[in-house]
Amino acid sequence: MACTCHPQMAKKLLIFMEALSALQKRLASDGSLTLSIRVHPHAKKTALTDILDDGSLKISVRSAAEDGRANKELLKFLGESFHIPKSHIQILSGVAVRMKVVQMQAA
Repeated sequence: MACTCHPQMAKKLLIFMEALSALQKRLASDGSLTLSIRVHPHAKKTALTDILDDGSLKISVRSAAEDGRANKELLKFLGESFHIPKSHIQILSGVAVRMKVVQMQAA
């Protein structure tokens, strides 16, 4: 299916898809994957929005950063994106801040 969006947006989308595919393959081959993630809570939608210069992922989540709701939504998004149960994902550091280190185990 062809993208009818702006050419720069289409290019960015392609980069995200390639990055996600590479990370999915790495998780499958290594059995685990550790990522640095910058979370942007209370966004319009939950999505991977950028790959930062340091290699960390910027992920926007709809939930507010209250009572762990943004963290729960982040884990749900990662589980769906990597096709693994949420129970195979844990936040190693950054539970109460936007910059997080997350580890995932292959299913």
